[in-house]
Amino acid sequence: MAYGLKYRFEWRSPMREKLLYQVVIYEEGYTGAVRPLYPSGEKIVVTQGSIDDNELVPIKPTEITLTLLCKEFNEPYASFYTLDPKKYRIIVTECTDVCTPKWVGYIATGDYSQPYAKPPYQVVVKANDGFGILKAMPYLDANDELFARDLTIRELLEFLLSPLDEEGLLRYVDIWDYEKV
Repeated sequence: MAYGLKYRFEWRSPMREKLLYQVVIYEEGYTGAVRPLYPSGEKIVVTQGSIDDNELVPIKPTEITLTLLCKEFNEPYASFYTLDPKKYRIIVTECTDVCTPKWVGYIATGDYSQPYAKPPYQVVVKANDGFGILKAMPYLDANDELFARDLTIRELLEFLLSPLDEEGLLRYVDIWDYEKV
């Protein structure tokens, strides 16, 4: 099923190069109008890896935290709480002369909370790059058997990441060539 654009906001970084960022959230199977998001507070916070990771950890998952302002009653952000870990795809794009996707992930569906208060109030939404989803994948070949063949590390990583890249949005896997494993 295809994703439809549901939410969008733009944000200009106040520091360094004052870059313009677009944050868009797609919902699987959604058709309808694009709704605005109202960023608040720190807007986008990116966390890479765990605090206890050492420098030799080869793959570090990333997480983005968005702080959003609910301005009206019945804000639909509660729909982010779902059992489908790939229902909401989020893309953060950096725009200079051309807009380039910098981060692609999924809203962490089990980690939503909303205060019992009258609007306006803040909601914190977290998204991850999907490595948690990959842990549960069996990676079977065409014969429904565990995948076993000689691959380069690049081919192996591209194969392992392919369930998260159904629409070709992930960046190219860039590593040195090593022997087949």
